[in-house]
Amino acid sequence: MAKVIVLFFALVFVILPIKENRFPKNCKPAHYRNAYFTQEGMNFKVIIEYFGEIQYSHRLYKKYYMKLRKTWNSSCVYTTEILETHDPYLVGQKGMIDTYQITNITDSYYDFFNINKPERKGRVYFLDSLDDMIEQQRKEFQE
Repeated sequence: MAKVIVLFFALVFVILPIKENRFPKNCKPAHYRNAYFTQEGMNFKVIIEYFGEIQYSHRLYKKYYMKLRKTWNSSCVYTTEILETHDPYLVGQKGMIDTYQITNITDSYYDFFNINKPERKGRVYFLDSLDDMIEQQRKEFQE
């Protein structure tokens, strides 16, 4: 009986908290800050621009982009729904919904993965200057 009690306390006070603390609890800095991201295999940066719950992801600012609705399900989990696409690479993706988990957050970026497709993960960097990133993106796109 004593072994059962010890196992119970180990489960409640050691194992469960470890699983719960795998991800950050407060991702407030990630909520609606202009940013950019790039993923493995991408040779360009995608600018993320927020207007309330509406997000624009620009492959080339104001030319190739998609409009999404970003809904926060909890502090560190959000869902995106593609509302419009203005990019030939994204034809037919209107209405697509994805859910993401933030796994790490710092003052300058957050790491994420797609809950439905865990191999799709990346890093989003917060922008100090949207104008500087727009100029950098234009230069990279022309090269």
